[in-house]
Amino acid sequence: MSAGEYFKGTEIELVANELYERVDWPWMLNGRRVFSMGWRPNEGFLPYNWDTYSELMILYALAIGSPSHPIPDACWNAWGRPKTTYGKYRYVFCSSGSLFVHQYSHAWIDFRQLGDRYADYWNNSVQATLANRQYCIDNRKRYEGFGDNIWGLTACIGPGGYRGYGGGIVGNTLCDGTIAPSAVGGSVPFVPKECIRALRTMYERYNENLYGKYGFKDSFNLKEEWFAREYLGIDQGITLLMIENYRSGFVWKYFMRHPSIQKWVSLCLTPQTQHDQKTQQEVQ
Repeated sequence: MSAGEYFKGTEIELVANELYERVDWPWMLNGRRVFSMGWRPNEGFLPYNWDTYSELMILYALAIGSPSHPIPDACWNAWGRPKTTYGKYRYVFCSSGSLFVHQYSHAWIDFRQLGDRYADYWNNSVQATLANRQYCIDNRKRYEGFGDNIWGLTACIGPGGYRGYGGGIVGNTLCDGTIAPSAVGGSVPFVPKECIRALRTMYERYNENLYGKYGFKDSFNLKEEWFAREYLGIDQGITLLMIENYRSGFVWKYFMRHPSIQKWVSLCLTPQTQHDQKTQQEVQ
């Protein structure tokens, strides 16, 4: 959809919209007001639903705005928005505590001036990011390397495989000292000063072990003297998209132009306090 808006009036736009309009969103509701997380042949719908705050916002945005198979806009109000507090930070949370849930929808949706009666989702991600950083600072004596400029807990590869790291921020105790650069890179628009400083620190301290042909490798754990060898596309992707949104707003600009997204905005969101983009000088 973003590509279609960028290449407006071309075959790319036609194909992009054709793919989007083929999705049967109401079917995935399975008779409810929240989406099933999946369906399998011979098994049917999974017993899990997209029913509480997570990366789900873009899913409902696409479905409500669909020109061919829309779901009721009331579905936007059907998923839960539990709140938590960590130190001085209060925000709507996901039980994993992983930062990616506060980033993925924002990669396309520009929430800087939009919210609803439940939350200011931009500021919510700011608060969640700062809480994640504070947890790492608070646990610097427990995990080697943790501190002001080495932080970032999210789903990533760890010494024992792929894990949904989140620390003990909201009751999740899945933290073994593994840090993911993408947790920081994906939050650059929210708290640029802290994120850019952390990325530079990681690069300067661990360059040979952590940085390579495709940028930052997925993760590292100083307690285990371990550095991932892999690059994960989903983690490189959120880093790339969010840094570019911070630099220029490029992805936001074209995605938010799409008529279906404008339809969803008009049905479900209201104007919020403007959160200004930081200056280009801060990036450099």
